[in-house]
Amino acid sequence: MEKTAVKKTENNIISDIPWGTHLCHFYQNKKDLIDVLVPYFKTGLKNNEFCILFTSEPVICKEGEEAIRNAVPDFDKYLEKGQIEIIFHDKWYIENDLFNIQRISNIWINKLNQALLKGYDGMRLINNPAWLARKDWKSFVDYEDEVNKIISEHQIKTVCAYSLDKCDQSEIVKIVSRHQFTLIKEGDKWEYIKNDGYKQVETKIQQNYDDQIILNKFLHLSQTNMVFNEYLEHTIDIILSIPCFSSSPRGCIFLIEDNTEILVMKAGRNIPSQMLKACSQVPLGKCLCGQAALTRKIQFSNCIDKRHSVMYKAITPHGHYCVPIIYDNKVLGVLNLHLIHGHIRNQKEENFLQAIADTLAGVIVRKKDEEQLISTLGRLREAINGTIQAIVSTVETRDPYTAGHQRRVSDLARSIAKEMCLSEKQIDGIRIAGSVHDLGKISVPSEILTKPGKITDMEFNIIKTHPQTGYNILKNIDFPWPIAQIILQHHERENGSGYPGGIKGKDILLEAKIIAVADVVEAMASHRPYRASYSIKKALKEIASNKGILYDPDVVDICQKLFTEKKFKLK
Repeated sequence: MEKTAVKKTENNIISDIPWGTHLCHFYQNKKDLIDVLVPYFKTGLKNNEFCILFTSEPVICKEGEEAIRNAVPDFDKYLEKGQIEIIFHDKWYIENDLFNIQRISNIWINKLNQALLKGYDGMRLINNPAWLARKDWKSFVDYEDEVNKIISEHQIKTVCAYSLDKCDQSEIVKIVSRHQFTLIKEGDKWEYIKNDGYKQVETKIQQNYDDQIILNKFLHLSQTNMVFNEYLEHTIDIILSIPCFSSSPRGCIFLIEDNTEILVMKAGRNIPSQMLKACSQVPLGKCLCGQAALTRKIQFSNCIDKRHSVMYKAITPHGHYCVPIIYDNKVLGVLNLHLIHGHIRNQKEENFLQAIADTLAGVIVRKKDEEQLISTLGRLREAINGTIQAIVSTVETRDPYTAGHQRRVSDLARSIAKEMCLSEKQIDGIRIAGSVHDLGKISVPSEILTKPGKITDMEFNIIKTHPQTGYNILKNIDFPWPIAQIILQHHERENGSGYPGGIKGKDILLEAKIIAVADVVEAMASHRPYRASYSIKKALKEIASNKGILYDPDVVDICQKLFTEKKFKLK
């Protein structure tokens, strides 16, 4: 098998290929396809050849045409005179939902004859069969055999571009065996392989395919929300599952933490206790890992050489790949893999490990940002809770009879919200709002709040101002929840008979409806200056008799369930 490696340049990716060439191109992404498509057609147009692109993907048509236009100054002239055509598959391959080999072969010959009559030297094609359905696969493979016959007898050259994501191993074998040449990508280079025998081509493609699967596993892993150390351990497991690294299944990941001169081992697999002790912290510049961090370059060894300065008892002959983990020009750590003694250095392995390290770097930065955010939110939560508790204490100091009322309302309202399966954010907001729902009573004279007898209408009207006052106090505080609105609405009722706004039904926040029910139940079950406490049974009867009238039916049902079935108690 003849194999030639070519760099990705405009002039030498299969641009000039002889008549009768039938080549398959395996690509991993849209860019790979366009990198081949542009110089291929640019050369064809320049060489007076009739060019056709067959595809089923509008994005390939649009971006491919734009890329050719950028590369060929007179592209619109070529397009206007008909030297290049972009054809959708259903205009050529499919008729009445059927794939007919003979019909398509005839179209090929007719197109070529028309091109020759117009003075073109021959026909150059790219076929992108992304449209191919499973039911048409066998017919299309047979069609490729027919294409070989046509091409061998006419002035035609064609590239069949197949997506690796849409081909399994058996299909790759069939495709390769029906083409004279194969174009595949190896790192940043293209390999142009003459197909004297397809087995080596299949192996190369399968290696690329396996590499892509491994990288996809890392990308999928990076999107999970698992504990960070667990993520690092899974990363090592995936690497050690690769055949070239599984013969010495040992590896670890070091990170730089508070001390920027020290690598700290954060995760490892199959690490002996003596190594764990000796290598738990490695200074930058020491041993191969320290050298990788200091030089920002991969360190390779196939034996225990003089760079291996960290030693311990019972150490066995081995080698290393130590790969620096770098993000935004900052070294974050090192990926360390053990190798069998005498392992041969391999550039492809290094490129692959560097890709993994780059992915790992992004995850490390994201996880650190998340930890910092969680820490900041935790401090913010503590600050809010401290402020809320100070407000609660202030209110309860003025009204000792209601001491603990807001806390108990908050507990009951939060339990109702949990039972209703509300989001954690809503539940937390209800807890906070419940804790300060009577904040506005700070403006009500304590003589009214603690009055032992019946209050007058005027006094009741003063008390009824407390939701608005509470709202006015909190409305300019940027809580993560609508605390001020909840407080404003917690005395509104379903039928519009509440206060201060007289709103009803769907206009009332669910959080306010929950606190309203919890407030009534707790108030009735607690002692007041003007009356003794009622029983929970009577409080539940009150909300049940006014279900759908004053109180939200769902909230009432859940509240009753908490007391009767879940044995909830006000404490």
